[in-house]
Amino acid sequence: MKFSWSAIFNTSYDQNSVLVTETLCYLGIVFLSLFGIKSLYTGSEVYGFALLGFGLSIALSLAYYKTSGSDLIHKSFLTLSFTLLYLYLLATGGQENTGLLWCYAYPLLIFTFVGLKRGLAYLIFIVICSVIILYVPDHPLVTHSYSDNTRSRFVGSMFFISLMSYLLELERERANAGMAKAHAKLEAYAVTDELTGLYNRRGINKKIDYELQRSRREGSEVTVILCDVDFFKQINDQYGHDAGDAALKLLATQFKNTLRATDYAGRWGGEEFALVLPNTPVEEGFMLAERIRERIAACSLVHQDLDIRLSISSGISSSRYFDQYDELIKAIDVSLYSAKKSGRNRTEPQIFGLLLFAG
Repeated sequence: MKFSWSAIFNTSYDQNSVLVTETLCYLGIVFLSLFGIKSLYTGSEVYGFALLGFGLSIALSLAYYKTSGSDLIHKSFLTLSFTLLYLYLLATGGQENTGLLWCYAYPLLIFTFVGLKRGLAYLIFIVICSVIILYVPDHPLVTHSYSDNTRSRFVGSMFFISLMSYLLELERERANAGMAKAHAKLEAYAVTDELTGLYNRRGINKKIDYELQRSRREGSEVTVILCDVDFFKQINDQYGHDAGDAALKLLATQFKNTLRATDYAGRWGGEEFALVLPNTPVEEGFMLAERIRERIAACSLVHQDLDIRLSISSGISSSRYFDQYDELIKAIDVSLYSAKKSGRNRTEPQIFGLLLFAG
């Protein structure tokens, strides 16, 4: 089984959010249906049918989401349904004056459905409506009156629960943002070479594969270059591994300074580097490879008061001739081997067995 950090982090928020919403829907349907039926049997027909109607609206919204997959519409409809239920319970008092008790669940539900900013807007709206219902006398839509103590205690306790719900949602969003940031760092670490800061083998392989797919889809051309540091083992043996690491860093800097913003550079392994040039004909890629080679040959690595000369050999090919990954890499390897065999410090593309631009 392949391990994936993304599988862990993505499911921790998106799928859990869906699971929580669905669970609340099922609980809402069950409780509203049970209390609605109970109200019908105890003679509160209007209240009972109202609860059953709200339960039915939640069930229909959930069924719509299951068939369409539209999470935004589903949560918007749930928000509207629970807002109307809150106002209905507050205005009517519910059965035996228990409506206020169910209103306390509203802040938690609303933040779960629509998040922090929209949830706060809904809470402000509901507070205004609550003040009108509780304190405006003889309102035609209000069928229940509350004592002064009940009104003041409800407003105070509702404010406290709303504030706590807001703070909890704020911390939850901060935790999600931190988790997303950690996920992005892990993804970056997974595809970055620690020494050079370029893509590692995994990361550059992904770019090659992606650009090959895009070239087949769009009919464009992607050129890939493999570069190998000449006599790198001698540098390590003669000057030490610190000098070898410094040489690799110097080459990485040259690649970054020479390549375009749309190009990719990665450490292929050891002293080998891969350059990916999207939307680039192999002829232009060859000229870029030569420009990089000449710049590296013209500079020197200063290490412990020593000037160390560097050079690279490169192999090159493109999707114009090999649009499959394995074939492309094999052709570039042959080109690179030919460059090494022909004296190093050169670039040789091989295309269908022909050496072009060599010498």
